[in-house]
Amino acid sequence: MQLAFSAGGMISTVSDCLKWNIALYESTTIPKFLAELMLFPHNTMDDESEFYGYGIVVKKVENSKAYYWHGGGIPGFLTRLIYIPSLNLSV
Repeated sequence: MQLAFSAGGMISTVSDCLKWNIALYESTTIPKFLAELMLFPHNTMDDESEFYGYGIVVKKVENSKAYYWHGGGIPGFLTRLIYIPSLNLSV
């Protein structure tokens, strides 16, 4: 690739992704009202159980709970960072 743009410009570790998730979902990086806007399901996606917030996908599951994810990729690589609040689990 000549230019990876934003998807190829980020390098992280599992530990750093966990720190990011904790800070984001506990509202220590941005004000709480902004985090709530990011997590609010604004637009429906192709999958009717998924909604797009501001930068975060909200996935509704059968038990009326939700989990959140954000992903990216370039040819040959694909990433997804998932947070499941009901389990306090980041994957």
